[in-house]
Amino acid sequence: MIEFRNVKKVYPNGTVALDGIDLKIDDGEFVFIVGGNGSGKTTLTRLLIKEEEITSGEIVVNGQSLSKLRSGQVPYYRRGLGMVFQDFKLLEQKTVYENVAFAMDVIGKSPKTKKLNVKTALELVKLVDKWQCMPHEISGGEQQRLAIARAFVNEPSLIIADEPTGNIDPEMSRGIMELLIKINQQFDRTIIVITHEEKFVNYFKKRVIRIDDGKIISDKVGGMM
Repeated sequence: MIEFRNVKKVYPNGTVALDGIDLKIDDGEFVFIVGGNGSGKTTLTRLLIKEEEITSGEIVVNGQSLSKLRSGQVPYYRRGLGMVFQDFKLLEQKTVYENVAFAMDVIGKSPKTKKLNVKTALELVKLVDKWQCMPHEISGGEQQRLAIARAFVNEPSLIIADEPTGNIDPEMSRGIMELLIKINQQFDRTIIVITHEEKFVNYFKKRVIRIDDGKIISDKVGGMM
């Protein structure tokens, strides 16, 4: 479970990015977070992955208060998270297989576990036949699927997708959203999608949290309309 309890974030220049956010996301939920530029949705994500610190309030993830995590505990906390970025953040000098395997290498998984999990992840995103390709040899949609495989491979309880359709063909965007929903439903992962794509938000009829000027202005299931 994720809880934001009266969370406020004020930057040194005085900008109030989040202004008293109260939010609860249960295990296994699929949630869209929407808002315009400067609304606070990116700050919310950075606080959740411990890239920034709150000014006041409390964020609790699976019973752990993030503000009480010591610096040495942060990497272990992040092992329970999977991140999917708009710009993919793939390792250009590594193959499709190696990009996914690298996520397991950094936490010291055994070769046997790594091979099994990477195969499962590539099968999930339908990239098994591209395992020897370099990132530049596959399409933008395939690169984003690869990024999802990398986020999924360590079996995190939470996957955060930051504008996952922002850099791919609109034709492929629906497939990316459907893949994230499949992971949510089939593997019971909590999924948070940061997006501006209202057509997908309305199409999939999931929970939608709308942020504006650092405040939650709506929180409902069934799209934005």
